[in-house]
Amino acid sequence: MRKKQTAFLASLILLAQTGFCACQKDNSDSQKRSDSLMENSAQIETVLSTESPVILPDLSAEFSTWQKAYAVYIDYLIQKNPDPEFAKNNYRFALIQLDDDPEQIPELYFLSCSDAIGESVATWHEKHLVTLGLSNTSAADYIEKSNLLYHHPSKATNSPATVYALRNGVFEKIASGAYWWDSAKANNDKIEMDSRNRPANAYEWEGKSVSEQEFDQNLNAVYDTERSIRPQEWYPVDEILSVLETGMHTSAEHRYEFITADVSWTEAQALCRENGGYLAVITAPEERRTILEQLEEQNLTESLFFVGYQVNPERWILADQSEIPAGNLINFWEYQAPDYSFIEPEFETQECGILKYYPETDQIYLFAAPDELISTLPEYAGKIGYVCEYDN
Repeated sequence: MRKKQTAFLASLILLAQTGFCACQKDNSDSQKRSDSLMENSAQIETVLSTESPVILPDLSAEFSTWQKAYAVYIDYLIQKNPDPEFAKNNYRFALIQLDDDPEQIPELYFLSCSDAIGESVATWHEKHLVTLGLSNTSAADYIEKSNLLYHHPSKATNSPATVYALRNGVFEKIASGAYWWDSAKANNDKIEMDSRNRPANAYEWEGKSVSEQEFDQNLNAVYDTERSIRPQEWYPVDEILSVLETGMHTSAEHRYEFITADVSWTEAQALCRENGGYLAVITAPEERRTILEQLEEQNLTESLFFVGYQVNPERWILADQSEIPAGNLINFWEYQAPDYSFIEPEFETQECGILKYYPETDQIYLFAAPDELISTLPEYAGKIGYVCEYDN
């Protein structure tokens, strides 16, 4: 659950990571905008399906609202994947405030959760959808409400490090460099991190070789890295579509009950169902926050709580006992917790999910644990429980 899915069709790498400007108005401003997109970034291109029998959504249309535009784009990304089910189960989306829009209309950030596909960011401008595709070997950060996005290598490859400005519906390249690991400059074959934790020892800025310090000085002259952030709250497909269509995630009106009892996961699920509920299924960042807040309000942060997660395969068990793949909340898994070793040395058997609270981050994290948890951690007797979720 903590690793990205492996590449599924290398020959289709470019298909899922490219975007385009859909504005087709017959005026000079529109033409200038379209030409600028193509000129300033080779990452931006119109994507046409010539082999798939699937009729893809028309991204060149006008969209009356940003919500409709983003919903169509999400459908487009799913449908153009040769395996739409893979896309539905693995694609993640975030709503970010990239530009200082007086109407506070967010941009849509796409993360494929696949090394072969990459990322993209979309905006809604003059009733049209505009997207910027990002390389599968790179990641992007942004400065909130600044119009600035920094696309940079995430691996030791000679990929561009580019600063874009979102201006009048155009992702305009305003500065560019590169950094990478040059084995010829190293004393060994091991890739090492530089002072900013980048896998690099060679740097360029605007085509000229520079030092690490010079690279950072040039970058910070146009992009304040101290203010830079990465999208934090990620939604799976069903949740982001719910937010776009209704303004709420799918469990917004659900309620939760915390019960402390030394039971197994199987017993906890049965007890929840007897009372008309089910072990909590946590599929949206807002739901995670709701459970955390109630856990703190009830002074239960010292306990471990079963939720409706199971391992092999990693999945959530829904109210009707159907299943959906897990992996939706990227910063929710145990490897993000301050004490990652809480589980690994002790739990040889990992069958289901428990929540553990960490005061260091004021967050809850999901760990894989044995069904009979109390037999493995007898010191938690009286501090093991479960969270029941009720749809109404």
